[in-house]
Amino acid sequence: MKKISALGLVVVALVGSACDSRGPQTAVTPVETRSQNQNPSAHSALGAYLAARLAQLNGDSQYAADLYGAALVYDSENTDLLQNSLLLLLTEGRFDEARPIAEHLLTFESDAAWPLVLMGVEAANRQDYSEARKNFAAVPKRTINAVLGPLLLAWSLAGNGLTDAALEALSPLAQFEGFKPVQAFHAGLILDQGGRVEAALEQYKIAMAGPLNIRTIEAVGSAYQRLGRQNDAKDLYGRYLSEHPETMLFNGEALLAQGADIARPVPDAKSGMAAVFFDVSQLLRQGDTLQMSLIFNRMALFLQPDFPLAQLTAGDLLSSKGRIDEANALYRGISVKSPVHSFAHLKVATNLDEQGNTQGAIQELQVLQKAMPNTIEIPLALGDVQRRHKLFAEAALSYSQALALYRGAPADAWSLHFSRGVVYERAHDWPNAEADFKRALILKPDQPDVLNYLGYTWIDRGSNLQEARAMIEKAAKLRPGDGAIIDSLGWALYRLGEFYDAVENLEKAVELKPVDPTINEHLGDAYWKVGRIDEARMQWRRSLSMDPEPEQIEALKEKNRTGRLPEAIPVYK
Repeated sequence: MKKISALGLVVVALVGSACDSRGPQTAVTPVETRSQNQNPSAHSALGAYLAARLAQLNGDSQYAADLYGAALVYDSENTDLLQNSLLLLLTEGRFDEARPIAEHLLTFESDAAWPLVLMGVEAANRQDYSEARKNFAAVPKRTINAVLGPLLLAWSLAGNGLTDAALEALSPLAQFEGFKPVQAFHAGLILDQGGRVEAALEQYKIAMAGPLNIRTIEAVGSAYQRLGRQNDAKDLYGRYLSEHPETMLFNGEALLAQGADIARPVPDAKSGMAAVFFDVSQLLRQGDTLQMSLIFNRMALFLQPDFPLAQLTAGDLLSSKGRIDEANALYRGISVKSPVHSFAHLKVATNLDEQGNTQGAIQELQVLQKAMPNTIEIPLALGDVQRRHKLFAEAALSYSQALALYRGAPADAWSLHFSRGVVYERAHDWPNAEADFKRALILKPDQPDVLNYLGYTWIDRGSNLQEARAMIEKAAKLRPGDGAIIDSLGWALYRLGEFYDAVENLEKAVELKPVDPTINEHLGDAYWKVGRIDEARMQWRRSLSMDPEPEQIEALKEKNRTGRLPEAIPVYK
């Protein structure tokens, strides 16, 4: 019998039968699921319901919420419609529209969980913590109240200054293995908010027992600084940065500069509840319950609109649903004072590139690079964009800038040398490319991608043939299921004149990676050399149908007409 984790209990309780909690199963842009010029109110009752279900299944929660609203015009007493409409409106952060539906649902079911949570959140937003507690306490004493309930109840008590009662309200979390750090973290925040900083620090230390995370580090460091323990804060921040040397999400120097006047991590109970919703959203996200994670981020942002990590997470979730403009609006809304600001703008650039606005993405990164010239992630991201769009000389410069900023373990720099070597090679600068590949192999001698790329290129250039063959054979042993590497081995054998062995390996490569135009072309070449003419022409035609690179097209057509192939390399070279 399988055990259900505490996270699983939360998911089951929240999802129920009211809503399909799965994220979109494909990368369909939401508007692509809609009919042209479709007005939700133009549907019949059944039509609106069916269209809503389809939009929901396609991950278009925005349109689905509109359609369920249209269906409710015809059947406002249908609890299934009400529940679905409520959940989708919460997903979209449309709380004003959700409120009357929640109130209406409570007339049918006085302990309906989502309406009570929403009413409690709205009361907390007004800082009416007694009313918030009344709603949170009425949530059914089932799984959701076993996890989310204690946290929300605790903060509603803290909002009325009842610190000890708030700590007692957290005690049910102790029964769930794995929730001790969450319990301790929020106990610390409540004590801190109540002015008991020393006691808060003890709870924060319990929360730090696991892997370090930014929010706990900031909470502990803030307590140290307010207690006059500046050196302890400095050591803590240094420890985090030593474990995460390239992070863009944390700025220990900026925190230390605030001295003893640094703010508490959570200024009031409303922000504490926002922290609850964010923490639970992260657990739900890890469990791949993306819609629920988005709802919880929406609630966090409703309570605390300037919550950078929640803005970032909500943006990521919207990006995954193809809602790029909305995601970018969230990213751009992050305060320039937050360390998260620059990282968010990296995501804006990535999204612009995915939308086809490559120049906009490059400009975004160049502006960011001027503002933060010592941040390695920016030239790395710029190089990746330039590389994807075949701006190879520019990408080589960006990767060189990243290498100049690299401060990590020397062996880990192999990937930067490899990336720069690839763009040097594509820019026809072989001496620099070869030097980077060799350097990458010194740093990581058995890295299959580097062995494969350097070996393949040497073979194609007719140099260092035996060493190149040994490299590719080693890469193939290390990664026997990689179609690209097996293709390299087959192509090396072809270029060395071992055509029958080449066919055997290239057939395997095609099995592993059947829709790659280059691998299919190579197999056609090898078939031709062993006299399998019809099969060769079939492979070349297949390659032409697989969207090959523009420079491949004429060569493939010429082969099909004349059978003119690359020459094998004499073994004596």
